[in-house]
Parts: sequence; C-alpha cells; structure tokens
Amino acid sequence: MLLPKATLNTLWVKHSDGKFGFSVQKQILDKIIAERGLPKGEYDELLDETWYEWWEKVNWFAEIFNKNKAEEGHLPLAPWNTKDNRTATFRGEDPVTPWRKSFLSDLFSRCDW
Repeated sequence: MLLPKATLNTLWVKHSDGKFGFSVQKQILDKIIAERGLPKGEYDELLDETWYEWWEKVNWFAEIFNKNKAEEGHLPLAPWNTKDNRTATFRGEDPVTPWRKSFLSDLFSRCDW
C-alpha cells in the first residue's frame, strides 16, 4: 500500500515530535535558500553546492540512526539487498545526482507544508 506524501509526512512529523519529515527537510532547505538570498521555491534551479549543504544538514551520509541523537530533518540511509543478495547503500556515492535533485525538487515544489 502506498501512502500519499502528505499522509506520510504527517505521520513522520507526528511520531518524531516534529523532528523529522518531508516538511522539516523542506524548512531546512528553505532556510539555506533564504540565507543565500536565492529565489524561494526554485528548487530545480539550485546549484549542487546548495544541495550539498542541505544533505550535510539532514545528515544524508549517515546510515540507520538513533533518533535521539540524529540531527533535525535527518534523512536516514537504509541499506537494501540487491538481486544477488549483497547489501547496498548510498555510502560512497555522490548524493547530488540528477535523479535525487529531480525527485526532491519535485517533492518540495508540489507539497505545500
């Protein structure tokens, strides 16, 4: 069963006492955008350095975490099994890839949290 993004966000925010969720992640990115004097809501126009700063703030580079120690907006990095039963993660992979930027730009642009 797939949950709508807004429902998933609401559940994530509620059960993390406001510490995690798409809306929390968007607020962090919006703060970076404001600090840099960039146009609000132009997520698909952001330079890689802005995305890198955001990824560091939400701690994209960390794997599964202890929610009590995680930074606000943490985006957990869960391992998954590949077809040949190897465990894979994004570790060591450049987080600023076109598909990630495209997905997040679309998510943050469409959802009004």
